[in-house]
Amino acid sequence: MNDHAYHNVLTVDTSSNVLRLVLKFGVDRTVRLIEDVAASHGQMLVRKIQDLFVSADLSIDQLDAIVVCTGPGSFTGLRVGLAAVKGMAEALSIPVVGVSLFEIAAVKLLGADGPVCVVLPFKRDACFVATVDSGRFDPESMEATPWVKLGEFLGGRSATGIGVDLPPGLSTCASTIPVRIEYDAADLLHVGTARLEVGDHDDISRLQPLYVLKSKAELRYEQRRKNR
Repeated sequence: MNDHAYHNVLTVDTSSNVLRLVLKFGVDRTVRLIEDVAASHGQMLVRKIQDLFVSADLSIDQLDAIVVCTGPGSFTGLRVGLAAVKGMAEALSIPVVGVSLFEIAAVKLLGADGPVCVVLPFKRDACFVATVDSGRFDPESMEATPWVKLGEFLGGRSATGIGVDLPPGLSTCASTIPVRIEYDAADLLHVGTARLEVGDHDDISRLQPLYVLKSKAELRYEQRRKNR
């Protein structure tokens, strides 16, 4: 059990075009930001974080821990978010917890009867799918599939979407499974704080975004190595 009290916790989500930030401070007070930033996370993130601390009348060196979304999602956004978080954590010598969107879904589906396939939009023509069961997310179950093949991929299994309605006939009718899961940075804060309180935090040198597909940059790099 961890005896440290985490009063001031920053939560950062750069997994999509919507920047989501929450700063918990004091006993139960929070300030938050939700803003569409298109592809400009790198230009806005640090300034928006500073704005939160000003709103809370808190200095950054009073921060106790950081919770960061690991995706899956935007390759560039996740990299920018993790780089900023790692820099702050190292400078302040504070712990970091990485939380995936599928972990949030697992918590929200604790009351479900049996495994559930959770679908997360990825691109216009593709999505991520992972299995959650009994409050846990299995990273090995995560795959990417075209939307047009989603029904075939699910094969009749119970399913729901994160922030998206599934095509007709694919979502479950079970009363214990919502048709659609909504989340915000407060959910990341909740899951991350629960881990912090039991001393479960990540090694920032190994913390990476949750990916299924390699980015174009990674594929180009690998191709250049092969051509040498």
